[in-house]
Amino acid sequence: MDKLAVGKLWDKGGYLDRTVERFTVGEDRGYDMRLLKADVVASIAHADMLAAIGVLEVAELTVLREALSEAIKEINAGQFRIGDDEEDGHTALERFLTERTGNAGKRIHTGRSRNDQVIAAMRLYAREWLLNFRTEIIELADDLLDFAEAWSETPMPGRTHMQPAMPSTVGLWAAAFAEELIDDVDLVECAYRRNNKSPLGAAAGYGVPLPLDREMVAKTLGFAGVQNNVLYVNNSRGVVEAQVAESAGRVCGTLAQLSQDLMIFTLPEFGYFRLPEELTTGSSIMPQKRNPDLLELIRAKAALVDGQAAIIRSIILNLPSGYNRDMQQTKGPFLISLKESADIVSVMRVTISRLSVDERRLEAGCNLELLSADRAYKLVSEGVPFRDAYRQVGAELSGDFIEPQPAHTDVLSAALAKDYKGAPGNLSIDISRQAVEELRGSVASDRAVVTEALTKLAGPLGIDLTQQPAESSLDRSANATERR
Repeated sequence: MDKLAVGKLWDKGGYLDRTVERFTVGEDRGYDMRLLKADVVASIAHADMLAAIGVLEVAELTVLREALSEAIKEINAGQFRIGDDEEDGHTALERFLTERTGNAGKRIHTGRSRNDQVIAAMRLYAREWLLNFRTEIIELADDLLDFAEAWSETPMPGRTHMQPAMPSTVGLWAAAFAEELIDDVDLVECAYRRNNKSPLGAAAGYGVPLPLDREMVAKTLGFAGVQNNVLYVNNSRGVVEAQVAESAGRVCGTLAQLSQDLMIFTLPEFGYFRLPEELTTGSSIMPQKRNPDLLELIRAKAALVDGQAAIIRSIILNLPSGYNRDMQQTKGPFLISLKESADIVSVMRVTISRLSVDERRLEAGCNLELLSADRAYKLVSEGVPFRDAYRQVGAELSGDFIEPQPAHTDVLSAALAKDYKGAPGNLSIDISRQAVEELRGSVASDRAVVTEALTKLAGPLGIDLTQQPAESSLDRSANATERR
């Protein structure tokens, strides 16, 4: 049997089969490197609390805080390693502290389990990510409102079933996506609220025989409060991550639909919009090609994000209460969903900022057929019942085919004549602008609370928890062969 000296936090002097070791650790070392700064910050708060209840001496707390600050600096510099003999980031961190502080490092785990430790790290990481994500969505919505205002009186064929339908404008089209993103932020804020609760003190899900001050830790870390029931803390692992991923997936779904529209409307056959050359790719065989790869990948990656949320839900679907190792497998899909959805929003912001509008092609796409419903309503205004008016116009259209003639001025006039709230002639963008400002205020308020708490706890090292360490560090942690 290929055996490995255990050397784990749970080591009791035995051996572990190397095949089992590889299987149970999986990709955790690489994922934990991304979460490690958050783990360190949570450990500072935990150490402060242990000192406050008398588990740590003041001198021990001092050396632990110094060592934890050193750990963050090493992580930022890409120098911190998770070795092959360390199955996860928690093990690496505890050994790091023990090597530098002796018995104080051995006491850091008092009152907690890796169960609530990893949940705390993921909550802190996700919270910062959600703050950044909310900001980017809000700014993208504002970008689209700017675009809508700029082109509010540019005619555009409105379509149903992909067929020309009714008079519309570029402004109506762009503002629709802006409003959808504004609504999507509500879902992301809901995920933020559910995530923003401190799990520390739950330990393995049943508490510990110590007077832990969970409220102190929650306040120190800037959480809105404590996640109360200690068993529910463990039961909620995967549940919260799925909700965060689902909210991100909803945003990505909105942007996938926007991407699909842009792929169609930038086709040479349409030419309504144009992507600049620097946002397109080429072909290795066809020199004329300018491919909208970024839009295609937004569409694909939106499905990927949605799929990660589904994976998380499936993993936890039929688990019994309490911790189960299955939960480890939610970490990868969760982190993948965060990265991909943030990238999608970022790329779409670049796209909208550089998208050009071809008014001539849009006008050429507007013909008299688009006015068919308006013609029926003109008859209605003259007293003809709608169904009779509908059939009369339909009968006129069912005759010999006549090449549709451009009628962009008539189409634009018909579109702008619909001037009640939200219609092409009255986009009511001021309502959306107000919503954007309220959302900006909300995220700014949330960010201020978090920044103040973490800066007070750990100084400037306590923020930017989602900033990635050097790639070399991530690579070496996934396949480490040496100790620090």
